[in-house]
Amino acid sequence: MAPGYLGVQLDGAGTGLISSTPAGIDCGVGCYAHFPFGLPITLTATASGDSTFLGWSGGGCSTGRSCTTTPPQALRGTFDPRPPVRAIFSAPWQWQGFAGQARLPRRGASVTWIGDQLVVWGGHGPSSVFSNDGERYAPSTGTWSDINAVGAPAERYGHSAVWTGSELVIWGGMSNDPVIVGLTNAGARWNAATGVWTPLPKTGAPSPRRDHVALWTGTQMIIWGGYDQNGLPTSTGALFDPAAGTWTALPAAGAPSLREYASVTWTGTDLIVWGGTWGIQALDSGARWNAASNTWSPMPTIGAPTPRARHSATWTGSELIVWGGGSNTLDFADGASWSPVSNAWTALPTTSAPSARRLHSATWTGTELVIWGGTNGTGPLRDGARVTPGGSTWTALPTAGAPTARSGHAAVWTGDEILIWGGAAAGDATATSVARLSPTTWSWQGTAQPPTARWAPAGVWTGTEFLVWGGFAGAGFAAVGDGSRFNKATSTWTAITATGGPSPRGMHSAVWTGTELIVWGGFDGDLTALGNGARYNPTTDTWAALPTAGAPVARAGHSAVWTGTDMIVWGGFNNDFTAIGDGARWNQTTNTWSRLVITGAPGSRGAHSAVWTGTEMIIWGGMSSIQGDALYNDGGRFNPATNTWTALPATGAPSARGGHSAVWTGTEMIIWGGAAGADLRSGARWSRATGTWHTVSDFNAPGARRFPVAAWTGAEMIAWGGVAGGTVLSTGGVLAPRP
Repeated sequence: MAPGYLGVQLDGAGTGLISSTPAGIDCGVGCYAHFPFGLPITLTATASGDSTFLGWSGGGCSTGRSCTTTPPQALRGTFDPRPPVRAIFSAPWQWQGFAGQARLPRRGASVTWIGDQLVVWGGHGPSSVFSNDGERYAPSTGTWSDINAVGAPAERYGHSAVWTGSELVIWGGMSNDPVIVGLTNAGARWNAATGVWTPLPKTGAPSPRRDHVALWTGTQMIIWGGYDQNGLPTSTGALFDPAAGTWTALPAAGAPSLREYASVTWTGTDLIVWGGTWGIQALDSGARWNAASNTWSPMPTIGAPTPRARHSATWTGSELIVWGGGSNTLDFADGASWSPVSNAWTALPTTSAPSARRLHSATWTGTELVIWGGTNGTGPLRDGARVTPGGSTWTALPTAGAPTARSGHAAVWTGDEILIWGGAAAGDATATSVARLSPTTWSWQGTAQPPTARWAPAGVWTGTEFLVWGGFAGAGFAAVGDGSRFNKATSTWTAITATGGPSPRGMHSAVWTGTELIVWGGFDGDLTALGNGARYNPTTDTWAALPTAGAPVARAGHSAVWTGTDMIVWGGFNNDFTAIGDGARWNQTTNTWSRLVITGAPGSRGAHSAVWTGTEMIIWGGMSSIQGDALYNDGGRFNPATNTWTALPATGAPSARGGHSAVWTGTEMIIWGGAAGADLRSGARWSRATGTWHTVSDFNAPGARRFPVAAWTGAEMIAWGGVAGGTVLSTGGVLAPRP
């Protein structure tokens, strides 16, 4: 038999082992092996530690610990690039996107409104790796949650998705599954209530295609157009009936001529295909398919908009409105509405209309057409306007608070607001956020920017907000003297006043007293260690200086914890950039400093972490100098009641590092990030009850970084900012127990 090449890879936040029968695959991270092409191979997954096996993805596998698949034929003389079958494990703790942000930006994904949530599925991220998972955004909470990949259709982009009222139906697109490579006509239905995926039948389905259109009629899904395996446009389609599980082809007689970049719209009774291009010729023609008669009829051309493509077409409930688009290098700022009653076109007003554009969004609110974004000859746009059909003029949309300029984005109407997703430029910090436009106030929400990118800031959790202050901008030591507050309930950032605040600094400390943020120490922009600080009251948005009398010697890269009455400062680096092995405590009641006992304390260090357990301060990791001459993976526990230190064992601890973050959950200390030569995105949990360490998976974790800021909300760890190589970051993630 010809050789086949089968790959298996672990996926998800958990860990485990994969083996095969016949033997050949036996690995704990990922494995590839040659087998006779067509030979059935049984794969078996076994979870390890505190992980759980969830199921398979790809290769025809779904649930169950064991799965039988067949290897695809190897490409002679080359390494087969097709992705492996994935074995998906979960763990007690998993990374999620930062509050208000999805895990990653996606291109070629489907975006669907399902009545109360926005579902983004499939596509590919910056690495061009296809996805067969998704995330859903709930405007009511401003949060994202994952849609699992177990049993989901194969990885793909350029597919379609419709919402039936109870199920999300995914179909077609460009797949990269080992069994299905290239264009596919396979799909699946996801039940939002149960989370279960059910494959769609392929018998009678349209030919494989990508970048087609799918619409929901109320009882059936319509597939139309797209590109075939040769990259040529198609003018065919079909109906899928979920109740019967059957496909029915649309008639070919009278169908629209071949075209690209046309609009496809469902009116409730008719499917309308209009405009587009064929070759270099823009079109002003189209056709409509009537569901009742199952026939096509041509759209009128008299009074129609000038020939164009990449325009918008919106159904209002009584009219089809075509606006914008382009023809070759010419963009348009006009349009017309078509009435099925009169079968005639009526020009839209042009007074105060948005500037000429294509690849914009058009949303119907029930009373107005809203145009936003898109692109023209100068690049992407971030403005728009709204118009009432039958009106004489357009009204501009606000630009204050609008999303960054973009085109090819998705816009949906929820019933009381417009949600904008995607289309942002690569590297745009807003690419994973949803922008929300209210027609009541015509103001934008969800677009507030996080603090400017910075590393070595300080941050705390107040119970409702994440406060970030200070840090260094750029890859150097340009100290920052400002900050922001992130409100988790509203997923918005608000600036913290700098008036009366500490001087600009980084590698300082911050604690939350229950009512105030206390910032102390750090390096200024000249790398001079500071021995002062200030207290910030978020209720009044005001600062007050801390006393300097009796304060510890100036330092940076130290740690600080709040005990309920005192702030304890320990370790750090002095002006010579070498580590310090002492500390002090500031008492809120007396507003005075006192020295900390050093007998039994950990060795001198800076860029370490410290957490407060409720009775003890735990110091861990760090460096002997700011150059990182020696790294540590040990620490100590300080009990202020007995004024004593106890060594923290290094057995089983994560690798030595400095510049990491740490939080206390109430029962565990979580370490994450930092650097040990290279920047890290690994972490671990230390249990006070058992004294043991457990690895935190880097699955879906933010990118490797040093000097991020982290805080514990009471239910999850928020990590944000830091620096990776020479890139300063304004991104983050949330590490939370698996639901």
